[in-house]
Amino acid sequence: MRCWQRGQRGSKASFRRNFDAIKVTTMLEVNRAKYKAHADLRADLLATGDAEIKGGPSTCWRFRGKDHKWQYWNGRIQMLIREELKAPEQRTPGVLEELMADFEAYAGVPLLAVCKETSEASAAAEADANDDDEPEVASEHNAQNATTVSLAAASQTPPGSSSGGGGSSEGGGGTSEVEPGR
Repeated sequence: MRCWQRGQRGSKASFRRNFDAIKVTTMLEVNRAKYKAHADLRADLLATGDAEIKGGPSTCWRFRGKDHKWQYWNGRIQMLIREELKAPEQRTPGVLEELMADFEAYAGVPLLAVCKETSEASAAAEADANDDDEPEVASEHNAQNATTVSLAAASQTPPGSSSGGGGSSEGGGGTSEVEPGR
């Protein structure tokens, strides 16, 4: 919640020019990092099976003449990551491609290009934030291109390591609902 509140400060003119074009894929990359770092969350997300996930009520915006809601995009983010976490032979045919096409339609460019731009912008912002008097240390985030991170490899957790939580996941400012039967 604090992150969202801080993001509401200032005027939209102070945002980067292409903010609306990259904010959905930025949220996707942040969530990929979250799942990569937390085996229990990966297990919880995979436990949702093939159910449709809808984000909790949240904010909305207008981009390219269409209204968009985080409620929709947070669910799409979770479902895309869930498909990426699955071994290729366990993926539901066509779902990953459909979800990627949805993100590409939003951004107007291939998803990999947007993710690469988001990663490069994050690395540049992190470099700008470093104090000039201190030597720059490459972070794990800068050392790897976010588009090549294999979440499927990260999803291999030892038996019994799951938190045993339910099928909800956080994304953005709210919770997500899991609806059976996609």
